Amino acid sequence: MTYIKHVFLLLLILAGIPALMAQPVQSEKSRAQHFYTAATELMAERQFAPARKYLEKAIDSDPKFAYAYLKMAEINGIHRENAQHIFNLKKFADLAPQSPERNAALLRLGIVYQDSGYYQRSAEVLHTLLADTAHNKDFIARAKIKLEGSNFAIEGMKRPVRIKPEALPNPLNAFPLQYFPCMTADKEQIFFTARKGSNNAEDDENLYTSAKRNGLWEVPHSVGSSINTFYNEGTASVSADGRLMVFAAAEGHEGKGGVDLFISRKLGEEWEEPENLVAINSNAFESQPSLSADGNTIYFVSDRPGGFGRYDIWVSRRENEGKWGVPKNLGPVINTPDAEFGPFIHGNGQTLFFSSSGHPGYGGQDLYFSQFNFPDSTWSKPVNLGFPVNTHRSESSIFVSADGKDALFNIEDRDNHNLSTSRIFRYEVPNEWKPAKVCTYVKGIVTDEITKKPLEAEVELINAAGSRKVYSVMSDSLNGNYLMVVPSGGNYGLYVNKKGYLIRSFNLDAAKPGKLGSMSLNIPLSPIKAGSKAGLHNIFFETNKSTLLPESKAELDILVAFLAENPGLHIEIGGHTDDVGSDAENVKLSEARAKSVSAYLVQNKIAGTRLSVKGYGKAHPISSKTDEVSRKMNRRTEFKIISLK
Repeated sequence: MTYIKHVFLLLLILAGIPALMAQPVQSEKSRAQHFYTAATELMAERQFAPARKYLEKAIDSDPKFAYAYLKMAEINGIHRENAQHIFNLKKFADLAPQSPERNAALLRLGIVYQDSGYYQRSAEVLHTLLADTAHNKDFIARAKIKLEGSNFAIEGMKRPVRIKPEALPNPLNAFPLQYFPCMTADKEQIFFTARKGSNNAEDDENLYTSAKRNGLWEVPHSVGSSINTFYNEGTASVSADGRLMVFAAAEGHEGKGGVDLFISRKLGEEWEEPENLVAINSNAFESQPSLSADGNTIYFVSDRPGGFGRYDIWVSRRENEGKWGVPKNLGPVINTPDAEFGPFIHGNGQTLFFSSSGHPGYGGQDLYFSQFNFPDSTWSKPVNLGFPVNTHRSESSIFVSADGKDALFNIEDRDNHNLSTSRIFRYEVPNEWKPAKVCTYVKGIVTDEITKKPLEAEVELINAAGSRKVYSVMSDSLNGNYLMVVPSGGNYGLYVNKKGYLIRSFNLDAAKPGKLGSMSLNIPLSPIKAGSKAGLHNIFFETNKSTLLPESKAELDILVAFLAENPGLHIEIGGHTDDVGSDAENVKLSEARAKSVSAYLVQNKIAGTRLSVKGYGKAHPISSKTDEVSRKMNRRTEFKIISLK
């Protein structure tokens, strides 16, 4: 939520001010001191406008009153008045060269120079500051990070990233303010936060959506009264299929803290009543969620205890029986002593985009990405997205489409430092930070093969290498719809499972980017009955041998689980070959392969008396063609229900 984001920044600035005002101060002129004391009291009550007037009077009464300039700089920082902020910090530093607050003021000056785009001046101030070794470790560390940022910005602006932002077309961007966009994996539906006015106090934030019809966006409409209230709802994130939503709200829904996260599932065309994510929320601040493609992982921002800075990024994963796990901090590679906002986990489940003021950058909040490494469960060093994606202004969030082609973000315009308009833009993702693994998708409807009625079923994607589950979703119980994201760079098994039905499996080879295109795949499930059969499309053997390859383990284990859940089944495992070779050789090979599958099942506690094997050779081809694709289809393993108790 933009309003909440501004509160974040205000609190951060206020948190740093005490370091600049470590002791009481006095002016030799009583009139100036009187005005200064009045201003200090007003500022404690957040009455900044009258406080400013008293400070102006204090300075008029005593133009050399250093601490009045420092207090004025505090107000400048709160209102992001960078030019005046710089002037007043410099005046204080010049007038109070021996003050214990001078170095803190110079550090702030270097930061404000950076936040204003004056990188060379920032570097000069910070370099001079670091030449004085009489600083504590935290001070030195912060100054070094900011100096590294200014030097990084100087060099980075010499090598700009090529982007061409364009506003999303009508009827999108119909509100005075819209921001925090996200899309489904097929890019057919968009969600965002919007306000019908630009008055923070009067215009509440609500969640809106729009879908494409015949290639054109429809007029945005509310996601529904079950989610939107008279209070603020915002910073929503949806799963890849657009059927699970997590959003932040402060009022209007029963919460635990100031701002909490809520979750809602879409059944058919309606969103259910949101639930408080009680396992994730605390008495602290939770906001800016990002859902993984399958909706089983949530990244979010919180200021709860146990972090590395004032606002950190945390993660929670759905565990057994649908329960959310205890949130874990992403650690010091991502989180810094400053603030991290706007996490976005890409559809590939490995690339995290986020905003930070604590890593070297161009000033304010910059956007970064980091890669999750599965073998050792670590995050890579964050990479700045570069100029002009990042500027000296604050860039708070970004959304990158599952296919890695489009970036969505919002651009704000301000009138006298107040937010007046905010529109959603897109640009083509530059090669410099395009996700290494982009995604395609498979979507369709799961139905009962006999009745044709929609079914709610579990759809799983498992990477054959290592048998690692990548994603798991449920098809819609009312219309049977499902959508599964498929990251590039792997050979996957797609499995559909529902109690009382045969398992269905499909092979999705996305080993090379672009090799597997997006597809529609309607999946009829066969009720368990004698004579029904299903293909096992992810069981692989060595060429012309019956030796099972390691990539077969995932499917074999799923078959083991299916038979364990249905102990009354007696099945036949049938092997099939292509048309290469003699009939006798093919029958022998196909039977040997069926026996290998049977042996694996027996080794995993499936009684051999429940299993029969049959080698069909090339007698029952799926395709009569002789090209390699058709022959690959014909080389297969199937199972058939012989009887059931």
